Amino acid sequence: VLAKINAQLPFSIRRLRQQLSTLCGEDGYRMEIDGGRYMLTVKVALTAKRNQQAVEELLADIVPANMVCTTSLLYNQHADLTRFTHAQLALLTHFEIREEVLPDGE
Repeated sequence: VLAKINAQLPFSIRRLRQQLSTLCGEDGYRMEIDGGRYMLTVKVALTAKRNQQAVEELLADIVPANMVCTTSLLYNQHADLTRFTHAQLALLTHFEIREEVLPDGE
């Protein structure tokens, strides 16, 4: 609902960043724009993954039709795992390590 209320045209990168921050939080997404190829990619952080569909709908509503928009989850990376011991990681499944918000690791 919040995404629909906030959808205002015309499209601007600044406005899109504001709306993504509202939906996902300041650190809840990464956005990449390739203007030469008319591509926009938004990766939603695992902490905001419940909002991925709302992000897709927002992009469909406000991004110009000549741009290709893709969304995906911003999975945990190897660097995110360095704070864990092998014993701690052994308690988690591959799915949890990749796609779930990781515990503090302490």
